[in-house]
Amino acid sequence: MHESWHCSAAYLYALHLDAGSLAWEYLRRNGAYRRAWERGPRNSTGGARHWGLAALENPNLDAREAQPLWQADLYPIVRLAPDNSDLSAHAAASEPFSLWRIRGRKSLAADGRCLRLTSRWGQKCLRASLDVALEEASALTFCIPATTDPRFVVAVMNTYHELVERRPRESPLPERPGVTDLLHPRALQALDGRAAGASQREIAAALFGRESVVDSWQPDSALRAQVRYLLRKAQELSLGGYRKLLARPAAPQERGGKRASV
Repeated sequence: MHESWHCSAAYLYALHLDAGSLAWEYLRRNGAYRRAWERGPRNSTGGARHWGLAALENPNLDAREAQPLWQADLYPIVRLAPDNSDLSAHAAASEPFSLWRIRGRKSLAADGRCLRLTSRWGQKCLRASLDVALEEASALTFCIPATTDPRFVVAVMNTYHELVERRPRESPLPERPGVTDLLHPRALQALDGRAAGASQREIAAALFGRESVVDSWQPDSALRAQVRYLLRKAQELSLGGYRKLLARPAAPQERGGKRASV
């Protein structure tokens, strides 16, 4: 969490988080989870399952550093595996796998069954598990649960191919956020303000500016209702609602003021 919660710019990174990272931002603000981490042991899978994780992750790390390993039944994840098809022509046409061709800041973590790969490049984030039989230059296939939303399948494949594109490219520029894209950064900031003991009026001043508070802060004003909504929504997501974010990873984060509801 941010010690200096008054600075809205410190929360802008939440504009471009994928579902797994955004869910983590809410979970790490859950007081019970933080106490569970402090008690340990860190590799306790039993305790981690309660939170939907394969292993406990350090709540002091924000989504840009943490690598939460969500349980597969809660958060569908693509598995990169060797293409062992009997159709030789099909296998020959398959994309050869190369870990080092994947762009971005990569990290690997073991969840007890396989290696989990996370690679971040600009706004793009690829999450995948690596099959134990997968080798460098192996013919590659994507294994995705049949129950997964087709949009999620397309999004994962598009992200993968963007990150392994052969032409060198600069990191993509961030897209201009729409009004509703600010929901999560503001909700997280409001939640941190509440944890710091700030009043709703103080939170409103940090989120919308002191002038707006002076002009519009009334018991039944729209500004006050908005702050209450942000606090209620953030608290709900922190206490377990983050699972809803994980259950809909395919929701398109469209710009220009459109986003799937949470």
